[in-house]
Amino acid sequence: MSLSATTVWTLVLLVSQVASCYAQEAYPSVTCAATQKVKAIFQYDVDVTPGVAQPRRMLLEGDFYDRAGHHTQWQQYDGPDSTRFSTRTFTYNGKGQLTKMVDLSEDKTEGIIDSTRLDEQGFIAYRRLYRPSGNVLLEAFMSTELNQRQQPLKSNVFNKQKQLQGYTLYTYNPAHQVVLEANFTAENVLAHQRTYQYYPSGTLHKTADIKGRQDTLLLHLFAPTGLLTAETHFNEEQPGGPIAYQIVRKYDREHREVEELTYSSDYRPGNNLRVSRREVSHYGASCLKRKTLIYTRAPYAEEEKLQVVFVYRYTYYR
Repeated sequence: MSLSATTVWTLVLLVSQVASCYAQEAYPSVTCAATQKVKAIFQYDVDVTPGVAQPRRMLLEGDFYDRAGHHTQWQQYDGPDSTRFSTRTFTYNGKGQLTKMVDLSEDKTEGIIDSTRLDEQGFIAYRRLYRPSGNVLLEAFMSTELNQRQQPLKSNVFNKQKQLQGYTLYTYNPAHQVVLEANFTAENVLAHQRTYQYYPSGTLHKTADIKGRQDTLLLHLFAPTGLLTAETHFNEEQPGGPIAYQIVRKYDREHREVEELTYSSDYRPGNNLRVSRREVSHYGASCLKRKTLIYTRAPYAEEEKLQVVFVYRYTYYR
């Protein structure tokens, strides 16, 4: 079966060496969470309806971690019944590299399993996506050419019949930092590229995801501290056109995210962006998130409305 350019592009993305589709961060602020390591974090939705005598407190999600801080499982609960939930489970090898992700529905009949095999250098050599029923969605093999610093220069993607489906080329600056990832189809058509810019100090400043040669899809902006400060999404239906929405993040002195602002189009001439969502987070003495308040605003409304309050409960390893 031949693959379309879109399918090949998706395939190349799935086996990208730079970022995994399901990469998870370790639990937040572990270095300042007293002396105990976080075992699980539970998120609750608290009813904000005025005048309610007994506000609803519904368990929404649970994140679970091992003693090394790896995110091992995420659960999304179905309504008030905490015994019913969908899951996403992560498996790591002895080096802490993610090798398997199992995403299952509440009844465990639907979902997707993402399994990878790594080569001796830690790069993906094989990837398989399949359903719980065993139906294979994608099977890809990869070979990676390295430079003298053991950095990838070229990654080739093959199907089960060992036919080339696409490849990625990597370019570096004199400081040996990647400045360009370019994804091509087997016919040598540039499908997607990601560019990287750095501060003089060497920390990442900006990345851009570009469709083809010039249609920007997504921009990420980082502070000199390495924290993500803004992400700008462009309208994919109008490549190179107006901004679809923008997310801006603010941090406190401890580098904890305290506010996230989402700017959306107000649908007026000129494509003006206005704050449509505001997320404010509060932290306890342990540096871990205690509460998050989310406010929303309709396109033409002047006042924002408190939409939802999340509270967090932590359990620790002894």
